[in-house]
Amino acid sequence: MLGLYANDVLCRVAFGRDFSAGGEYDRHGFQKMLEEYQVLLGGFSIGDFFPSMEFIHSLTGMKSRLQSTFQRFDKLFDQLLTEHANPKREKEENKDLVDVLLDIQKDGSDEMPLTTDNIKAIILDMFAAGTDTTFITLDWGMIELIMNPKVLQRAQAEVQSIVGERRAVLESDLPQLHYMKAVIKEIF
Repeated sequence: MLGLYANDVLCRVAFGRDFSAGGEYDRHGFQKMLEEYQVLLGGFSIGDFFPSMEFIHSLTGMKSRLQSTFQRFDKLFDQLLTEHANPKREKEENKDLVDVLLDIQKDGSDEMPLTTDNIKAIILDMFAAGTDTTFITLDWGMIELIMNPKVLQRAQAEVQSIVGERRAVLESDLPQLHYMKAVIKEIF
């Protein structure tokens, strides 16, 4: 659930929509693509240490997995860039990351032009860095709170005393949550 939440937040910021709503997540296989990307990114690559032995990746199937994952991401990002470039598309009041990157590309810079491949790489880096780290941090925090029931009780009591009858914490409540801020800092 935390992984889906982290992906949804990133999808909202980057693409302007949630991928878990309406079956988009499953249709594109986005979660599976991210999991495969993390495995491939974090795996051992003999070619990094011994470049002359790079051919082994073809024998083990690693090269075909890399190419397949790359093609799936490339196809998805092409579709998203096409949707964002469409002038008839309904735009929200706030621009998402893709909108901002396309604006930068359109305005152009002679010193360092932004290509479509650059935009795709930025989006992929955002997901590679943002999804897993966010999920792990949330997971770590929950585990630490469960392992320290007194800290959990004190944090819950503080949140309940500030929030009251409401079901959600508002941004205006944050300056009053001193203990919760300390807990979050400790988790980081």
